[in-house]
Amino acid sequence: MASSRWRNTAAATLIVFGLLAWVGAPGAAVIHVPTDYATIQGAINAASPGDTVVVASGYYEENDAAWRDMYIGKSLYLVGAGMGQTVVGLSNGKTNGVEIYGSNLDVRIEGMTFTYRTGQTVASGFNFRVGEVATTVTSLVFSDVEVAYGAGRNVFIDGNGTYQAITVEGCSFHHSGAWGFSVRGVVNGITITDSDFEYNGLSDAAHGIGFDIDMPITISNIQVTGGSFSHNKAKGINLVKTVNASFEGIIANSNGGAPGGGFGVSLWEWVSASGSLSFTNSSFSNNSLDGFLFGTEGTCQIDDVTID
Repeated sequence: MASSRWRNTAAATLIVFGLLAWVGAPGAAVIHVPTDYATIQGAINAASPGDTVVVASGYYEENDAAWRDMYIGKSLYLVGAGMGQTVVGLSNGKTNGVEIYGSNLDVRIEGMTFTYRTGQTVASGFNFRVGEVATTVTSLVFSDVEVAYGAGRNVFIDGNGTYQAITVEGCSFHHSGAWGFSVRGVVNGITITDSDFEYNGLSDAAHGIGFDIDMPITISNIQVTGGSFSHNKAKGINLVKTVNASFEGIIANSNGGAPGGGFGVSLWEWVSASGSLSFTNSSFSNNSLDGFLFGTEGTCQIDDVTID
């Protein structure tokens, strides 16, 4: 269950900084687990929009409903003691581990691990599912978060949402059954910094993709800096219908294992058009087929791609 990234000092600094920022919000409360509430969900239910829920180090199992372990439907900050220190075991057999949906959400999750439960080998079908029903998100942040061993997808940004800003920093998404992190819906900005999307595709190798822009309605303004998209069964990165995206200093090596898979980056435009994409100072080596796959179907187009 261990992540390939351990940044204890940096994580602690980020958590303290973020906590101070949120605590300073007018009227915001800080709720502690397990001191104030025995369960994380109990604290979330008690929180008002803008509050902070602080979860102490330890191992937790939640049970909000028959189909999910946890639900976040309001703006809040959920902060643990650090990746690998505050651990939430998600149920094998439930559709969703953590559901996030609602209106005008501003949610930050920091310093936590979400993985399989003790005695199990896989977690929920979707460890995180955001926007399964109509949802608007002003800001969604994952910082110093590990999400692992989802039976299907570790993180699914679903197609019923409109997302103004998604931020991923210092995170690890690994060993899912298929997708590590996949994105649909209307997305106006994604920023990913120093995060790993590795070893995905344990049970469905053909969809073993580290980071997947997966049938979006519209998506633009993607900025990825650093991190690894390696050792996935099919593809490190999969793009479609993507406009204005930059990838700087990334590693997408040694992807392969699925029949017909093994690409560092795949941009096969079968929906409409992609363009204004750049890949700089990056590594795409030792993939079983190609470092890059580019292609179009029908009248679809790919324009303005720079690889330097």
